[in-house]
Parts: sequence; structure tokens; C-alpha cells
Amino acid sequence: MFLRKIALIGVCALMLAACGNNDEKASSNTGSTKDSDYTSQNNAINHGISDTKQNTETNEQAAKSSVSSDDEGVGFELNSDGKVDEDQTAPAEEKKAILAVFDEYIAAFNDKDIDRYAKTIADKPQGFDYKEEIDYTKQAFKDYDVKRTAKNITLKKYKDNYAEIFANIKTVVKQDSNSFTQPLNQVTVMTKDNGKWGVSAVYVMGTKK
Repeated sequence: MFLRKIALIGVCALMLAACGNNDEKASSNTGSTKDSDYTSQNNAINHGISDTKQNTETNEQAAKSSVSSDDEGVGFELNSDGKVDEDQTAPAEEKKAILAVFDEYIAAFNDKDIDRYAKTIADKPQGFDYKEEIDYTKQAFKDYDVKRTAKNITLKKYKDNYAEIFANIKTVVKQDSNSFTQPLNQVTVMTKDNGKWGVSAVYVMGTKK
């Protein structure tokens, strides 16, 4: 497994995931690690990014696919149907609000609307620096054409003012005549501050499909 730390949740994550794919091909003869191996640090702006081949040919292997963080215990497991189980404890109104913020987070990014995008970020994010994220995303909007499509969006964990959303995200990044497509399994951590849900951290695992 190829592991790399990233500081921001925008295009940087997407590009590093693709770079991870290329690096993994170049070092395909090296030893492997378990899917659950996932380093973490205490830095305010750290995220983990792992690029790994996911073999979904058997239900047993699919059920073991996971990504985790020592800090928050963030991760996912696929059930026998190859899907992530949905949390059953979240109140209907809270679930609606959380998913609405996630949808806006994706839509605002695709529309390159920095004001809308900024409103989807938590006031005090746990996984990155708010100002750095906004500044970097502004520049990324200028330099790249990025479109993200989210499928299998699932509220997988909920407790009090904390939530985790799993999604399969396909990202297409273009710059000049260059482009690449990167599928990702993403867990988006949201927190609720002053009655408002916002993105607090993002964990991604690059896939081959």
C-alpha cells in the first residue's frame, strides 16, 4: 500500500491519489501492507491518503476493505453486498441536514464557487487549516478544471455533533491538454458547531475502478 500525507482537502488530495497510482506501478515488487494500515499525525492540517488495489471479486475480501485513523477511528467496511451499512440512529432532520451539506460541498466545488464552498467547511475543522484550504482551493479553481461525481452516498456514523459520510467519488482533473480520472473511496467527517454542519476532515483511498 502506498501512503502519503496531504494538507488540504481540495485538488491536492485528488492529484496525490493519482500520483500514488503511478508510484505504486513503479514499485509493484515491494512488500505489501494490510488495508487497515493507516498512519496518522497530530498536525492540525494532516490527512491520510492511501492508494491501494481493491479486489472485489469475493465478498470476504470486500468486507475487509477498510481505511482508518488512529486519531478518530475513521474508516469503513463493506458488507456482504459490497456496500457500506447506513447508520440507523440519526434523527431524520439531522440526516437531511448532513446530506444537504455534503451535496453542496460537491456541487460548490464543481461550480468553482468559493463562497459557497467555504460555507460547507466547519468553522474549526479538525483535519486541516481553514484559511489554507480556502486559499489553495481558490488557486486550484484557477489552475484546474475539476469535476467530482459522488455515488453510494451513505451516512455511516452519527453521534451528537459528529457524522461520517462514505461515498464513491469519481474525479476528473484537467489542465491544458492533460487530464486524468481518479476514482476514490472517501469518508467525509462533519461536525456541528453553532447549529451548523460543516466538513471537518476528509480521508480518501484511491482505487483502480
